[in-house]
Amino acid sequence: TPDSGSGVGLGLAGDFSLVDLGGDVFSLSDFRGRVVVVDFMSVMCGECRRQFPHLGDVWVDGGYGDDVVLITVEVDPMVSLESFMGLREEFSYATWIWAMDTVEERVAVSYGVVSIPQVVVVDRDGYVRFRHVGETSSSVLFEELDYLVSLDASDGSGGLVGPGSGGVVVGGGDFLKRDSNIAHTFSCSR
Repeated sequence: TPDSGSGVGLGLAGDFSLVDLGGDVFSLSDFRGRVVVVDFMSVMCGECRRQFPHLGDVWVDGGYGDDVVLITVEVDPMVSLESFMGLREEFSYATWIWAMDTVEERVAVSYGVVSIPQVVVVDRDGYVRFRHVGETSSSVLFEELDYLVSLDASDGSGGLVGPGSGGVVVGGGDFLKRDSNIAHTFSCSR
């Protein structure tokens, strides 16, 4: 439930810790006071690759500075570190945080991710404000980020107000991922 910190729905985002491609450990809670965009994706997902230019627009042209953090999370436990790093190198402007979902309790699963790409936008107070399934345009992200950056932390809204209706937008196609600890189906257009 949202109150349990599971990250599912539009409630409090569950905290997580991962290791970025530079070998540094980070936690979502490290970025409290900043708006965080978490991009759940996989190297094997074509639609996920098409999401990067939209994220790049936000990163390069948004002018958000330290107010916004972008994190790309590889959800497929079968993807090698080399493949993930190779993808990162294909997008030279993508200098934001990149990490593989390697923890025992998968971050993607704890966030209820069943379709990728999935973009989750977390406000300064740690609440999930927006969740998008499928390719999300930079114009949508700009609208949401402009709104969230304009708010002060602890505005008391509990993540329940914003442009549009918030919520979830869904796209489709099956993408099955397995490892010894998890069998999880992700949806991805190819």
